Amino acid sequence: MPTTSGSTRMRPRAVVAIVSTIPVVVGGYMLFDGMHALLLGRFFGPGIGPWGFLVSLVGVDPTSMAAPFVVEGSLWLFFLISGFYRRWWAWYGRVFTAIATLWYLPLGTVLTLVQVMLLVRYRKLLRS
Repeated sequence: MPTTSGSTRMRPRAVVAIVSTIPVVVGGYMLFDGMHALLLGRFFGPGIGPWGFLVSLVGVDPTSMAAPFVVEGSLWLFFLISGFYRRWWAWYGRVFTAIATLWYLPLGTVLTLVQVMLLVRYRKLLRS
């Protein structure tokens, strides 16, 4: 249903579904990939993704990112669950964690941008 500004408004259930699915996909994969690297000595898949180039630009060895992956993946899931329990600070944690994941090229960056846009656009819905 169009609003007075001409933009289209998403249904509340669709918004909640999307902002709940993104943390499971991004955070769940980061947690899995980080645990895989910690336990088996290498990240899952054929090699380190494009994010490796980005972190190496700031002087971080991509192969040393296993523990940060586990922490960041866990934060995605922690703040998602906290939001289900209506903790007042969960929305802030979700935004912070998403912004902190913008470096995770390529799919993580795209999903993170969608997450931040929806969290900000539908802030009242998602904080109630």
